[in-house]
Order: sequence, then structure tokens, then C-alpha cells
Amino acid sequence: MKHFRTLWLIFSLLPAFGASAAEVQGLYDASVPVADQQQPARAQAMRAGLAQVLVRVTGYGGAPQDPVLADMLDDAPHYVQQYRYLTAPPAATATAPATAAAAPATTAAAPPPLQLWMAFDPVGIDQALRARHQPVWGRARPLVLVWLAVDDGNGSRHLVSASDGSDESQALEDEAKLRGLPLRLPLWDLEDQSKVAVADVWGGFQDTLLAASARYSPQAVLIGRLYRDAQGMWHAGWTLRVGEDSTTWNNDGSTPAQVLTAGVDATTDSLSLRFAQVGDVGGGSSILLNVADIHDLAGYTRVLYYLKSLNGVTDVQVDEVKPGTVTYRLALHVEQKGIIRTIGFGSTLEAASGPVPQPGSQQAEFFYRLLP
Repeated sequence: MKHFRTLWLIFSLLPAFGASAAEVQGLYDASVPVADQQQPARAQAMRAGLAQVLVRVTGYGGAPQDPVLADMLDDAPHYVQQYRYLTAPPAATATAPATAAAAPATTAAAPPPLQLWMAFDPVGIDQALRARHQPVWGRARPLVLVWLAVDDGNGSRHLVSASDGSDESQALEDEAKLRGLPLRLPLWDLEDQSKVAVADVWGGFQDTLLAASARYSPQAVLIGRLYRDAQGMWHAGWTLRVGEDSTTWNNDGSTPAQVLTAGVDATTDSLSLRFAQVGDVGGGSSILLNVADIHDLAGYTRVLYYLKSLNGVTDVQVDEVKPGTVTYRLALHVEQKGIIRTIGFGSTLEAASGPVPQPGSQQAEFFYRLLP
């Protein structure tokens, strides 16, 4: 490591920045309803909790049914680092009007619902998945912006937005949380409405929607239309746009929530196939990352912690420090192209141009800049 002592001369200490919007937290936590605090119920809940975690970490909705992972589920308590029981407040109920002849209460109120919250071991789970040659998807994930138009069969269409409090928005957000997918709905404010009409979403006019999406800085855009047929069944058509690539599919169900849940699941499965890393294929390689626009210790620390959080990175060292630029050396256990594809997610780093590699250079070197 070169010139590390100059770090304190170049940087001034400022408060650290927060995490990027597309860096998912809680991937290794789970909460499962339990009947009681006895060991059989706890063991069953730990198995269910690990199933949730495996779905989020692999990005694969069918992970709990995969025979390759069956032994991990059978040994679920081994991966639990801590757990505790939580009680939800009882649901509010309407109060019946008092009467003179009201009978005295003879039964006690039902106890509040019981949940078992668990924190699983990230290192142990990642190692177990890699040993089984399964994908591991780190917490840096593409932010997905969803444009969804709904026709309920009553002659009108509406767009689902972040502030509408609708059942459709809740269904999308709930399933995205279960799958560990960073998902955002448009604000549908005056700026959005000046650029997009509901008919644009219904018609799937991608150029219009992609232009309007720029203000949200997503890495993927999901366009959908949801409608009910004359028999009461619900149907959806989806288009997922990632860069220049476009994927389309349809699904149906008896309720809007069922259809929207399936849409989020298909989106997550598609993105995980593209971005999740299958372990132990990197052969212990390393790369150099030159990061510009680092002018203080807070920026230096922000980048360091972000790089350490990336799945597939086993170690991060500072290789060189210059005014405004820090070079980090990343040790990998996955392919370089997968890490490079992931680094630009969120709002921490973006790709930048750099010097042309010198002839005979054996070290892969990449250039980024720190975002505000």
C-alpha cells in the first residue's frame, strides 16, 4: 500500500453518508408466526425462516424446494445467530353498544399473535451456498421502477403510484420486501403527469416511459398492465427493461394480489439470473479500482464499506492515495465481470473513463467516481 500516511493530510473528518437506495438491508433476517415458545414450534419456524433467507440470498423463488439445499433447511438452527419472540398488538375491534342486560364476560381475551424473529449467519450461509455451487446475490441490487396501469373492468384505468395507498401498491411492495428486491413506484406528481399518460403505460410505450424514469435513476424498469376479464379473472402483461435488453411475459390469477405477486417474483428471478454470482469461479483473482472525487475521510470510508459489502469480494485494501483519488485493491472469489456489473448499482459509484492499459499489464484496472 502506497502513500497511506497522506490520507490524513488529504482528508478532513466529516460525517459518513448513508447507504445507497439499492443496497438491501435485512437479507439474512426473517420473522415467522409461531404457535408457542416450545422447541418443536421454534424448530419449524427456523426452517421456514431459513427458507425465506435462501430465497432472498439466491434470488431464486424455488430455492426451498431445491434438493441441493435440503440439508441446509434440515439443519436450520445451525445457521441462526440470534432469535427472539415478538408479540403483535391485538387488532382493534368494534365495541358493541352497552346494554343493561349485558352478560358478564366468561372467556379471557385471546393472546396477541406471536412471531419468532431470527438473524441468520451471513458468512455461514454464503459459504454453504458456494460449496453447493449455488448463486449468492449480495445486497447491492438493481433498483426497479414500476409503471403499472390497472383496469378493473368498470370503464376506467388508473396508474399505481407511491402515494396512492392502494391494494396494488401494497401487494407489490410486500412481495418485493420478501424477495429482497429494491422496488420503487413513481410519485405521479405534476412532473410525472406532464411526461406520461396512463395510456402510455397501458400501451407499453417504452421510449416515453424510459425518458420519464430518468428522474428516479433506476437500473431496471418494469412496465405492466393489470386487468379483469368478464369472468372475474385477473391478467397482467409485463415488460422488464434492463439497459437495452427487454423481457416480456404474462400471468393471471383469481385476485390482483396473486397476479402482482407473481409479477414481482418473475422480475426477481430474471434479475438474479443476470446478476447473482455463482461461487468459487473466480480463482482468487483481484482487480484495482481507481475511484475519483474522494475529497474527505467520509467519502473514503463510504467507498471502503460499500466495496466490502459486495458479494464476491473477500477483501478490500487501499493500494494508493492521491489528491481526490483512491485506488482500492479487491480480492475476489467470483468472476471479474460479475463484480464490475454490480459495482455501479445504487448511488455510491458510477463508471468513469481512465487511462488506456499499458501493454503487458497483468492487473485488471477499472475507473469509477464517487457520487454525491
